Amino acid sequence: MRIVILNESYLDASHLERLAKLGDVVTHTDTATGAQLLERSAGADIVIADSRRVPLDAKFFEQTTGLGLLAINMTGFDLVDVEAARANGVDVANVPSYCADSVAERAIALMFALCHQLKMSDTAMQVQSFETDAANAGHQRYKWREVTKQTVGIIGMGATGDRIADLALGLGMRVVATDIIAITHVDVESLSLADLAHEADVICLALPANASTHHIVSTEFLDACKHGVVIVNTARGALVDDQAMATALDSGRVASFAADTISDFSDANPLRGRSNVVLTPHNAFFTDASLRNGAEIITTNIESWVAGRPINIVNA
Repeated sequence: MRIVILNESYLDASHLERLAKLGDVVTHTDTATGAQLLERSAGADIVIADSRRVPLDAKFFEQTTGLGLLAINMTGFDLVDVEAARANGVDVANVPSYCADSVAERAIALMFALCHQLKMSDTAMQVQSFETDAANAGHQRYKWREVTKQTVGIIGMGATGDRIADLALGLGMRVVATDIIAITHVDVESLSLADLAHEADVICLALPANASTHHIVSTEFLDACKHGVVIVNTARGALVDDQAMATALDSGRVASFAADTISDFSDANPLRGRSNVVLTPHNAFFTDASLRNGAEIITTNIESWVAGRPINIVNA
């Protein structure tokens, strides 16, 4: 058994020791090109990879003979050609829910940042210190909204959405949600996507990216939202039509927007450079606790697969 680690997956000595009991382990942390991917994966039975760093496409699966398991180091598998993997006899295992707590906390943090006008307030104070004067018309921009008793709408009630709901309920918010599966959280009201758009003061995106969710936040959806809605995306950039969002921000339909991940990293992205937009560099998962969880799940995925009891296979 040959196990090849292609990218940093935060496996510590104990994880590597467990993998070594299964076979020969080869470690790389800097695989970035298709050529490196094919060269380093040659002869591997199991590959551990980061789908944001290497092209896990049909070419890879077609040219990597003998590969049985691809263990990715994240929850989302939208960047993996899972159909090509299946066609070539390769199981793909992900790491579900490993960072649900950290991503949910980031969603709430971004909600506070937007509702409390933190970006605008800090930017102004860094230029010149002052205290808000309620009688000053120019200071009205610093007025902020409390989240208590507001309605938060969660789109996607998997592990992360469920945890966002718990945190929001603890803040005294009304929580409504929509999902393609039945919502079982007893304190969450299940609504259609259209009804959620009409009722939510804050909307949190917590669903995977796929063909059915691409640009789920579209012009049509935004037009249906409450005027002045706040929207937070800690899921995938492809869920949001950036131009539609920019237009909604310009009109005031959306008061403010925050995202931990975007799909367009160029300077031309219409969401950059705005005082009412907060962007973070896809690091909501990046905590010691989440990384430990992820490494443990990766190792268990491989152990279970080798034992003939595969778990977390996304293309079964």
